[in-house]
Amino acid sequence: MIRALSESSFDRIAKSYFNIFLGNNPFEDCFRKEIEKVELLYPVDGYYLAQKQYTALMLTLSNLYVDEEVYISEIETESIGDVFKQNCDVTKYELKHWSFDLSTSYDEYMQMDINVENAIYSSQGKWGIIISHEEHAVIGGSIEFLEKFKVKYPEFNNSIKNFQAHWEYNKNNYNSNMEWYDRFIESLKR
Repeated sequence: MIRALSESSFDRIAKSYFNIFLGNNPFEDCFRKEIEKVELLYPVDGYYLAQKQYTALMLTLSNLYVDEEVYISEIETESIGDVFKQNCDVTKYELKHWSFDLSTSYDEYMQMDINVENAIYSSQGKWGIIISHEEHAVIGGSIEFLEKFKVKYPEFNNSIKNFQAHWEYNKNNYNSNMEWYDRFIESLKR
């Protein structure tokens, strides 16, 4: 079951978010040092996990954690402090937040109106994923969490190789700026 969250939930979900993440930029080290392992997940499906990734996440969570609910927050904003505030400026996009339980199907997840970079994260502050506008995600949690996820989603092991090929193509064909790339890859090696 998916539930849209209102301003009355913002303090609670912000606490969970900041137990996992330092910020909201999926192109740099955005996880707290207490998160043991951080890796790249590529490609994702726009602003959503691909079906096999979502299924692997749900199976991993059902085997490891007793998360009563999982949060999703749209997080693409200039200031991380604005993510969990009610938007009073009608000219700005209003970031949305949801919770869902582990029985939520992939089809239900795909019907969520996610329009910007977003985070999927533990209500208990144990693991998290940030999905970027460039169709990659960073995933962090315990070593056990990442190992179990990899077993459920074996394509995970090709993420860095495929991501590198994608960005080399972008550099060669679109002259994409790659100054951030090495720093980002280094941030994944914990």
